[in-house]
Amino acid sequence: MTLSRKMALTLRLLRRPLALSALLLPLLLLLAAAPPAAQAQQKVSIAEARQQGTGATVTVDGVVTRAFGDFVRFQDQSGATGASGLVVRQTSGDFYDDIQDGLLRPGTRLTVTGTISEFNGLLQINEGDLSSYSVDGQGEAPAPQRISLQELQSNGGDYVSELVRVEDLRFTNPGSRFANDQSYEVTDGTATLTFRVQGADETTLAGTPIPADSFTYTGLSSVFNPDYLDEAAYQLIPVRNTDIGAPRVGFSPRYALAYEQGGDADDTLAVRAAGLTSDETLTVTLTVSDEGTARSGELTGAVEQQLTFSGDDPTAKTAALAAADDDEEEGVERLEVALSSSSDFLSGGRFTFWILDDPTAQTTLYAGMEGASLLEQLREDFASSADGAPGPPTLGYDVARDTLYDTIFNQGGGVVRGYYTGLRATLEPGEDPSNAMSDDDVNAEHLWPRSKGAGNEPALSNMHILAPTWAPANSARCNYPYSEIADDQTERWFGADGSSSVEQTNAPPESERDAFSEVIGNDCGNPSPDGVFEPREQVEGNVARKAFYFVMAYPGRASGSFFDEQQATLRRWNDRDPVSATEQRRNVLIASQQGNELNPFQLDSTLARRAFFSDDGGGGDDVLTIAQARGQLNDNVVTVEGVFTRLEGSNARIQDESGATGASGLVVRSDALERDIESGAVEPGDRLRVTGPLDTYVGLRQLNAGSDAGSLSYEVIEDGAGLPPAQLVTVSELADSGENYESELVRVASLSIDAGGDSTFSAGGAEGNYETTGPGGDPITLRIPGSGSFYADEPIPETPRSFRGVAGQFGTDGPDNGYQLLAIRERDLFEGEPGLLAVNEFLAAPDDLDLNGDGASDEGDEFVEIVNTTGDPFVLGGYRISTESGGETYTVPEGVTLEPNRGATVLGDGALAGDEAGGFVDDGLPALPDEGAAIRLTSPTSGVMQSAAYGSEGPVSQQAGVSSARNPNGTGAFALQNTFGVMENESAGQNNVSGAALPVAFAGAPQVAEVEPRAVVLTWRTLSETGNAGFRVQHRREQASGWTTTSSDALVPSKAEGGDSDGGHTYRHRVDGLAPGRYVFRIQQVDRAGGASTGPAMTQAVEVGRSEGFALRAAYPNPLRAGGTATLEYSAAASAEVEAALYNSLGRRVRTLQAKSGAIRVEARGLASGLYFVRLSAGDRTATQSVTLVR
Repeated sequence: MTLSRKMALTLRLLRRPLALSALLLPLLLLLAAAPPAAQAQQKVSIAEARQQGTGATVTVDGVVTRAFGDFVRFQDQSGATGASGLVVRQTSGDFYDDIQDGLLRPGTRLTVTGTISEFNGLLQINEGDLSSYSVDGQGEAPAPQRISLQELQSNGGDYVSELVRVEDLRFTNPGSRFANDQSYEVTDGTATLTFRVQGADETTLAGTPIPADSFTYTGLSSVFNPDYLDEAAYQLIPVRNTDIGAPRVGFSPRYALAYEQGGDADDTLAVRAAGLTSDETLTVTLTVSDEGTARSGELTGAVEQQLTFSGDDPTAKTAALAAADDDEEEGVERLEVALSSSSDFLSGGRFTFWILDDPTAQTTLYAGMEGASLLEQLREDFASSADGAPGPPTLGYDVARDTLYDTIFNQGGGVVRGYYTGLRATLEPGEDPSNAMSDDDVNAEHLWPRSKGAGNEPALSNMHILAPTWAPANSARCNYPYSEIADDQTERWFGADGSSSVEQTNAPPESERDAFSEVIGNDCGNPSPDGVFEPREQVEGNVARKAFYFVMAYPGRASGSFFDEQQATLRRWNDRDPVSATEQRRNVLIASQQGNELNPFQLDSTLARRAFFSDDGGGGDDVLTIAQARGQLNDNVVTVEGVFTRLEGSNARIQDESGATGASGLVVRSDALERDIESGAVEPGDRLRVTGPLDTYVGLRQLNAGSDAGSLSYEVIEDGAGLPPAQLVTVSELADSGENYESELVRVASLSIDAGGDSTFSAGGAEGNYETTGPGGDPITLRIPGSGSFYADEPIPETPRSFRGVAGQFGTDGPDNGYQLLAIRERDLFEGEPGLLAVNEFLAAPDDLDLNGDGASDEGDEFVEIVNTTGDPFVLGGYRISTESGGETYTVPEGVTLEPNRGATVLGDGALAGDEAGGFVDDGLPALPDEGAAIRLTSPTSGVMQSAAYGSEGPVSQQAGVSSARNPNGTGAFALQNTFGVMENESAGQNNVSGAALPVAFAGAPQVAEVEPRAVVLTWRTLSETGNAGFRVQHRREQASGWTTTSSDALVPSKAEGGDSDGGHTYRHRVDGLAPGRYVFRIQQVDRAGGASTGPAMTQAVEVGRSEGFALRAAYPNPLRAGGTATLEYSAAASAEVEAALYNSLGRRVRTLQAKSGAIRVEARGLASGLYFVRLSAGDRTATQSVTLVR
């Protein structure tokens, strides 16, 4: 019998070239030995096959989604998303041939038997693991699942090897064309993800243009999870060119200009649809978004309307828009039009309608502001990307150049003119812009030279400082400053006669000289030390405004001395050559490509004078905030005030409360200051006034006594002002927005240190840098400085440590990278979670309690207690306590500093009877409503720090005559005070457990170092000890109320000499003889007089006597702020089915969370402020932790 090739596909065993006898003998044996009812392996769903994992031999069926080269992806309808996918990889044989022949293609119904293996996290049936396959028919490919990058980033494991659709994507830094084996970054506004172009055996995309605009991706999702990554990295894996598609419905073009007076008075908004079938109808709605600066009332013509498309080639729909002349001077406004529809596959993006008062569109920005404050405002509004980095978002240098030639400077008809000469170059339709310009000897000029600060991204690609230029004129300009050049001093003249360039040494006729650029000096290959360059007069004002823009946008990169050389010239050109219509049009076109950020110096001709030539220019004795000083040019002499925090060699750090994070820091590099610090004349917490020249060293901003730009002086203006609080940040925040934290005190939780084979820390040089990762796997360098670090030659901890110290920078690869954590003083690395300033205890209904001793029980006895668990003195002055936004408020007096592990108690009236607090006590607290309220602790610079809602307003327990308190202090959950065992009804100003001020200040609860079948090894650390004889370890079962001392005879002796120490000590103790179960531990301190008091207890129980533990650790950061993400680490048996969910304070489930790789993440996006609870379940075991969200 002869089978056709098509019929043979119904069942394929892998073919081998065997002799006939070799084929027949096994077959005869098989027929003789097999039982009559032998059955093939039973099919399972792909989801079940994936669950069985590597090594499992399975039979599955599904529909092919992509087939190319060596790979087939297919999926069925199982799995959490309604789909589940798998990969088959074959580099030769029948299966491979069927891919090449197109017999395996999207829509093919396929049954496969094989053994599952794993490659960097990707489950597949690879090469010889494929036993057999059959083609069961041909139909349509599955519909892609429409998701966002945020969903893919959070739950990517549910989508691996499945067909997805992600809309309105943009490349964050596109080049010109795709290349094999390269990774790119894409964003859809919700998250950023890797767009991976694989090798030639897996994709056809290499060599195709990278979209500069938004696009829709319809293709595969995948995973990359090698052993060196702590968690999986999810990716988009395009296979065919059509995986990148235009939006199904979109605007064409995406932006337009209109003028209120003169010029073009209106424009047409066109909406186009593609990809509809002949019987399909789609209705979309146009609305005006709130994201712009203009509103629909400023237009004539219908904007908000519905458009209907039908058929396979529908005509475009248009809306005629015209700017309404409102007789107001507004300069340039921006109106955003958005598309919406009930269709599952609408992807239209936005249309930007720029409205100009007139073609030159001038206005007054920030009237009354000058100098440093004006520059700071301009930088915030016109030159900051979404992550706070300087400058607007850019396209990447290759795309920027192409856009420069085909859009920004294209005068219509494909004509591009050289900026310095007017040379006419031509760009024909369909030509590669950069190649075409290169053929005409035109390239891209950086109007602010690369060597003077524009050499790195994103400044390198910022089109506000780029212009097309005849190449010889570009080389002649070199990196010379702009200057007026007398005609008789000009060495060379550069101009053009149409498309012919002109370079000459003789002066042209006087009537033509204004159209020529002039230079004194050699070309860039052999530059002259005193070279200068004067562009043609038509663009002199333009280049001035570009220079002012660069200095404003990139102050840490711009050379101050270079700017000083040309300031007067630039100001004169700005005043003499006003903004033209062409210049303003280009301004808008550039902004349309770069995050809608304009060059403000082209909007307001007075800005240059007010920003750079006012009395408030930031120099001399005028005291600037540190944030303002950081915005000044290198070599400028500035005066700042800040609190000294850390010393690293000759680098002293100071910080104040300015800046985007509520703080801003700066290095003061001075040998004299170093000597004063080492002698004790200047101490941490002292406030300094420093005057000196700014410079930048590998990205680090500093006042440098060694600069040639001026001398440095300093004075102590306030002794003991107090250390500012360290901000709690994540490693990813430091990596993404490190400039916002440079030289500031920060706290970072749970860092794992890669010792690199060392047992002790090396210091200084490259050897002092240690690769460190946060809980999410994000890396950062831990730096052990070569001078002044306590950690030199100290043992490298094997378990994670939290960090409290200053952030630094060593950006050798560019100005926005190389951020570091500097471990300098002894307690910069510590065990446990970073502490915080917290609402610790409150009493809203005194009942019969008389705390102030006035003989009555009333509102005067109500109190709120704040505790400092940060480990550093905390400047509390200016913090506010209130019960509702806008209501009565108590403000802590200036000058109040709260020591570590101390409390501040504020009563309604009077003072605590006996003044037992040992910390700060005051009165004036607003009345706390009996029925319930939200008690808010608010920073003077950073908004609400913490909120405790009780009674009718929240979950905190409340009872008349009993306070509500945290156990342990500062970090534990609230409970009624009389449930703690040893306390009665309140502990205002005292430790919540013992009721007395602790002679030992603990750094936190004990930590578990090791767990054995019947034993636990604990470690704990003290911050200070007074009269301390030693410690006893106490434990209790998780659900028990009483505490047991592990051994009454075993006192862990104090390491402090005589029991007294201002510094801290670390202790380690083994607890033996524990029966199986879950235990909580705490440390009891015993003083020399025999008295005892206890420190904070562990918040998580430890499992003893089981091979696999179960725990959910506290969230960090907590409180969680808007836009942030909190992480909770957990441990559970590998075989356990783990589930996690988020509940609000009313007990309602608001979100299902993903528990993966030992961590749960809670994103603030979409959540209201308040208290939430994370519940982890694994089999019959559960654990809960709280997270507070503040905005």
